Amino acid sequence: MNDNETTISSTPGPWQDNESPVFVCREMHKDSGTFFATPVTLADGGVVAFVAFYTDTVDEDRANALLIAAAPDLLKACIDALPYLETTAAELAENSDSDDSATLANQLRAAIAKAKGGEA
Repeated sequence: MNDNETTISSTPGPWQDNESPVFVCREMHKDSGTFFATPVTLADGGVVAFVAFYTDTVDEDRANALLIAAAPDLLKACIDALPYLETTAAELAENSDSDDSATLANQLRAAIAKAKGGEA
């Protein structure tokens, strides 16, 4: 499979942040406060992942859950954008124009590879 294919081995999206943290325990780690977890789920309610929430880092933990829930959409957007950036970079290279398209294409390739279990 090459980086341009949209077939991946992870659970297909869309994923969603449940927004309803569930109580897990108190003082799971020293000085961490009360520990909660929120599920990242499929539309049918199937759980893809749990994201830890601590009372002292709720905003950051919520942002982590939202980012995880967006992962399938972000991967698809990267895969879909890569051919455009590769074409743009090739055209600009022919005209000797300086552009960040080649750098961005390399960043997308690395992100896609990392998401698929390869090296970034």
